[in-house]
Amino acid sequence: MSYGYDYIVGNMKCAFCDSVSKADSCTNLQTKICVRAQLESYTIGSRLDLDTCIPDCGYVCLIQPTISSSFNFIDFWGCSACTRINGVNIELEESVIICMTCISPSDTVIEGVNYISDDYDLYGWGICGSVIHRGVVDLETGELMISDINLSEK
Repeated sequence: MSYGYDYIVGNMKCAFCDSVSKADSCTNLQTKICVRAQLESYTIGSRLDLDTCIPDCGYVCLIQPTISSSFNFIDFWGCSACTRINGVNIELEESVIICMTCISPSDTVIEGVNYISDDYDLYGWGICGSVIHRGVVDLETGELMISDINLSEK
């Protein structure tokens, strides 16, 4: 049987409730960047058999990488404790996952990111020119809070 995605796993800290996830598929951090996705679980140190066209795999290119097997991308995962959606910046070097950095609502780590999951709008993120707008809903008041992260500032 063929599947369309794999999992990226790790102990990730929720930006909202500070819970740390198990390093398994409970976060539902799915990726489609592998050529033959078979529900495998990848973590730091794992080598990925990358598809040759990452945008065709469900990612928006923000900055074209100089080496096709070395890049970073933002994807999303769900906290099993509070159920909120978090971001994670995943870095690959020569097709190996070398770093996974959880993104909190106030971080500006988007500058220099090569790709972002095309599900970004489902999770309250929006891309406008060289700025990504992150929307976070305050669950108590229902108010939408927006913070802008400028990709072109150095």
